[in-house]
Amino acid sequence: MEKTKQTIKAYNKNTDEYINKFMDFEDYKEKINDFSKDLNYNSRILDLGCGPGNVMNYLKYTNKNFKLIGIDLSEEMIKVAKKI
Repeated sequence: MEKTKQTIKAYNKNTDEYINKFMDFEDYKEKINDFSKDLNYNSRILDLGCGPGNVMNYLKYTNKNFKLIGIDLSEEMIKVAKKI
């Protein structure tokens, strides 16, 4: 459990750096497109470890009206994800 706490603390501390590196990461976009192309309109998607919501943010623009839920242990990442 101590390692989990340390990991959460590290993500909370480095939220801004993580966002700068991964929010618009092109490799993610290709993978997300592959993932979502076969999903139905209104599909429900649970993003475990959603971080700052970069995947959910990108999925919003697929025009498939996905029902998105994100979960993360980092409070700081969740704060950012809620703003998107």
